[in-house]
Amino acid sequence: MTFLNILYSAAFINFALFVFNLIPIPPLDGSHIVFSAIDIKPETEVMLRKFGMPALLIILLVQNFTDITILPIGRIVNSLIGFFT
Repeated sequence: MTFLNILYSAAFINFALFVFNLIPIPPLDGSHIVFSAIDIKPETEVMLRKFGMPALLIILLVQNFTDITILPIGRIVNSLIGFFT
């Protein structure tokens, strides 16, 4: 494996984690962006944060063990990298 292949793989993983972190599910940073953009009650935000982590784990487990694609992060990242390169 050449240095450029390793660099490309590292950049792909970094960009995939960046896109994944922007998903607006409460334990991720995308939820902070959405919650600051819309005006919701603090009680509603606390409730959403309470159920966010279990929802995220369920989504990731369902995607991992079935052929159902809920969060198409890989396709989004491939499209964005193709656009920029």
